[in-house]
Amino acid sequence: MPKLIKNGEFVPNPWVVVEQGATENLSDYTLVHVADYSSVAQPGKNCGLWLSAEEGLQALPTSLKNIPVIAISFSAFMDGRGFSVARQIREQKNYQGELRAIGNFIQDQVFMMKRCGFDAYLVPDDADLESYKTTLGILTDYYQAAVDEPRPLFRRR
Repeated sequence: MPKLIKNGEFVPNPWVVVEQGATENLSDYTLVHVADYSSVAQPGKNCGLWLSAEEGLQALPTSLKNIPVIAISFSAFMDGRGFSVARQIREQKNYQGELRAIGNFIQDQVFMMKRCGFDAYLVPDDADLESYKTTLGILTDYYQAAVDEPRPLFRRR
């Protein structure tokens, strides 16, 4: 079973990702495809959504206020669209919940994912979690503005 790193810590993962269209017998802590979300989300239920990086921001519901988890699925580690979608969700939609990376990404990308607004990463079962944790904190200061620090370095001096 994949492992979850959230806010730099290793935590249990209660969320189950279900394929698009597989909406029968859903329980709490289910991540459904964005196309299925409006038909299965119920008040009081822990239902999150996932979308592929290709689908982009326009696939999301108008309001993200009551969605506890949004997962962005990377189809290939070479596809950078998920970074842009994450940043847009944080900055344009002002999403405050958990933003999770799932799918095909590599350890070298998690630091930049964090800068774009991700705070959780579903990593392979055989991943070296301490190594991932080190990667997340590899740099402590940055020149560029990003979701995690909206002011560039010259504005912070």
